[in-house]
Amino acid sequence: LDMISDVVDPEKFFRISRHCTLSIDAITGISKHPSNRLKVAVTPKPEFDVFVSRSRTADFMEWIEGK
Repeated sequence: LDMISDVVDPEKFFRISRHCTLSIDAITGISKHPSNRLKVAVTPKPEFDVFVSRSRTADFMEWIEGK
C-alpha cells in the first residue's frame, strides 16, 4: 500500500490503516465506534468491517471535512 499511496491523488484517496486505502467516492457513511475509532461504510461492501485506525482518525476527519 505504500507504493499505491505514493501515486494516487491524495484529494480522492486516504489511507485509513496499515491495511486499507479508501476512495472518497466509495464512502457512504461514517459512524463512531467504541475506543475512539470510526467505522466507515463503503460501496461496494467488503466482507470485512472497515475501521479508521486511532492514529489516523483526526487526519481522516480533517480530510473528510475538506470534501
